[in-house]
Amino acid sequence: SIVNADVEDPYNMPFKSQYEPSEMRCLALVAHNHMKPAMKEFVMSHKEVLKKFRLTGTNTTITLLKSIFGDDPEVCYGPSFQSGPLGGDAELCALACLEDLGGCFFFMDPLSAHPHQADIDCLVRLLNVHNILTCINPCTAHAMSFVLKEALEDGRMDQIPSFFYTLKSPGVA
Repeated sequence: SIVNADVEDPYNMPFKSQYEPSEMRCLALVAHNHMKPAMKEFVMSHKEVLKKFRLTGTNTTITLLKSIFGDDPEVCYGPSFQSGPLGGDAELCALACLEDLGGCFFFMDPLSAHPHQADIDCLVRLLNVHNILTCINPCTAHAMSFVLKEALEDGRMDQIPSFFYTLKSPGVA
């Protein structure tokens, strides 16, 4: 039988982005401890889309990204932050306020208590205040990956505006 690589890995087909990572705000990838295996699976399934962005996140997730991407010269990293309980979520809040965060894929563990819950709540609130593209579980991140790919491939800033423009929630006067 003939093996077709595109069929085996349909989400990782190479494509040309109309934008360089340096032309866009960062994409943060964050995962709570019990969600890290899901984040690893997501990253491995969507490497071609993710590597078109400046990737940022908390320490463990950045370490995970570097283990997956290795020395790939096409991968561009933004700042790396502390672990969430040590202030990493608060550092991501600062990146949002500094207008250098365009999206956040935050795989939150809904079944575990978190000692830094106030920081998590603050991050989610600021992502909403600044109207930043946010996916809080693997299913939404998977679906959003197709929008990201189409927007990058077709040069459609309007499909992912928070990566290019400062936005505010409609609730912000």
